[in-house]
Amino acid sequence: MGEFVGVAPDRLEKLTAQLKRLHEILADRGSVIQRKMEKWDAQVGFGALPRLVDTARDDARDMETRTERAYELARLKGWDPKAPVMGMPGHVPGPIPPPVVPLDWKATGRSGFQAERDATALVTAMDGENPEGKRAALREAAEKLRLHPKDNDYLRTFLQIAGPTTAQAARVLSDGDHSEGTLFSCQDQGVLTALAGALAAAGSLRTGSGKDARPLMSDATRAALTRAKDPWSVGMLLKHGPSGKNWDSRLLADITRSLLDARKAGTISFPPTRSGNGSSDLGGDVFRFQKVLADHDPVIAALNRSAENGKAARHVLGDPDRGLTYTRMLVDDSWRTPGADSFHRRPAPPGGMTDPSPKIGQVDLSSHVGTFLEAAASAKRGGGTDARESAWSVVNIAKATAEFSRLNPEKVLPAETRRALNFAIDRYLPDFAASARLGVPSEAVLSKRSANGLWVSYFSHSELKGLLKQALHDEKDLGKLLGSMDARLSGATKATVLDPSDQNYLSEMAALYGFVSKIEADRNFTEAEKKDAQNKRDATFLSMISGGFGALNFTKAVGPTTSAQVFTSLAQPPLNQALDTDHATDAMKSNAEVFYDRVLRVKIPVVQGLINAGAIDVERDASWFRDGVLTPNAEFANWYSMNAQKKVAGKELEEWVRITEADMQTQRGMTP
Repeated sequence: MGEFVGVAPDRLEKLTAQLKRLHEILADRGSVIQRKMEKWDAQVGFGALPRLVDTARDDARDMETRTERAYELARLKGWDPKAPVMGMPGHVPGPIPPPVVPLDWKATGRSGFQAERDATALVTAMDGENPEGKRAALREAAEKLRLHPKDNDYLRTFLQIAGPTTAQAARVLSDGDHSEGTLFSCQDQGVLTALAGALAAAGSLRTGSGKDARPLMSDATRAALTRAKDPWSVGMLLKHGPSGKNWDSRLLADITRSLLDARKAGTISFPPTRSGNGSSDLGGDVFRFQKVLADHDPVIAALNRSAENGKAARHVLGDPDRGLTYTRMLVDDSWRTPGADSFHRRPAPPGGMTDPSPKIGQVDLSSHVGTFLEAAASAKRGGGTDARESAWSVVNIAKATAEFSRLNPEKVLPAETRRALNFAIDRYLPDFAASARLGVPSEAVLSKRSANGLWVSYFSHSELKGLLKQALHDEKDLGKLLGSMDARLSGATKATVLDPSDQNYLSEMAALYGFVSKIEADRNFTEAEKKDAQNKRDATFLSMISGGFGALNFTKAVGPTTSAQVFTSLAQPPLNQALDTDHATDAMKSNAEVFYDRVLRVKIPVVQGLINAGAIDVERDASWFRDGVLTPNAEFANWYSMNAQKKVAGKELEEWVRITEADMQTQRGMTP
């Protein structure tokens, strides 16, 4: 039995209003009061202020629920607030106050009780036929959710009842006349934000602990999101919801797969956009119409959130069984909004076009695809699940790209997609190098060449060739990759020196040079393009070397696993992907006699690698070596001349350089 008390609903309503006002004042002015008091050196502690704000909000919320319930009980007792009132002699006529009613004070203050009432009200309204009533109910539900932040009991009960209903919210809110081509008012955008925030929290939170832990989100709500009858509405929840980092990665991946499937099947129904005069094409402004389509594409919203999450993108593409199917959808040249001409003829969902040729006003959406592909390939190298999915993602990206090249020999992928391909190549350069030398089937395997295991991607020669053909279409991309490979020779040298199993990482790098050189020859660049490629190569190389790239050190015992770790780690691109190549180019031009010596290009990373391996001791006052980084100058050239015949790690220094150059030249003449 609950704790029943007699309450007067009208007096409870006044108390609720006062509590709301208290919360508003504390939330709005509390921080200002705190700053002023601290400025005046007041000896008053304000550590409890945030807690007081939360308490005031909770009290106001609970009292509002009690007030609503009290009025319901009064009406059940026959009280009618609209009943006509007869004036008594000597008294001014007025409404009859509600009677005192017995209220279960404890039960009405529980989150679960409040959630059940709020969710039931929403479902009832959404099942009705009144569009404005539905929108009002959604706005009310969003306001209730904002009053229950991080309240697991409320979220669980609310979404268990109304979760599937929230998946329809965007369609209901957009079903109105909106000026300027917008689909949602600012208020309704806030509604979607509140609903999506609740869904994201429910997807990430767990109830129970240990083996008894279960997702807070019910199976029915999850199904409504991942097998949605209205994929567009679900996409809008993602668009207006929190960052992808706030979503459960598995849930986000399932939603993304579902929307990609819907895009392929052509089952995404986009709501009509109407201007003030009801015109379906925004007054004939095709370009503005296309912008609205692009801004409200549900698949793009899912790709963006999954890319922000990172793991979600890797779940989608890094699945050995299903990942290739979705990668094929992404590695394509048809990522645009539907053409306006086809839209005027018949309804067509965003992305549902099969004709890849551009049409009037179409918006290029490939930048979102490129960002998603990068996220799928960006996990830290290692032996865990995330590293495995990232490795498989890169394999699937290579397979899908090679397949696209084979089926469309004259087509070139969009620049943003090619940017992602080069990103993947850069991060997995050791794997591409090993594949170029070995010629193995495409797959991701857990290599034993690392102490704790290392997921490695392997690529067949045909898929490696197809990937490079698309990735290196632009001469500057070619130059950047070659410059990055030049700088990584230091890592290959160090790993070769340290590996007692005679694994030759330099030969692997040289094999990749051969593949890249063949692509360069096939491209038939003009002299101006070749010069641009060479400048980009020099600038990238210098940026990575002078920026400390390749100067990492490892203190573990020397062995095959250590060597693989050295090569893999040193072959990773810099943390800051935006290399300062402009600055590097200026430095290069100021010391042209050094950097236009192509042989010296090989000497620098080879010597850096030998230093890193501990095979060369550099004098403390050497001007060309500071903080573990080799910065070539005239003194370095003199030092090299004097030490060229010196024995280093079993070979003369000059022989190390000569072997590397010979491997590169041998592979340059190969035809993959």
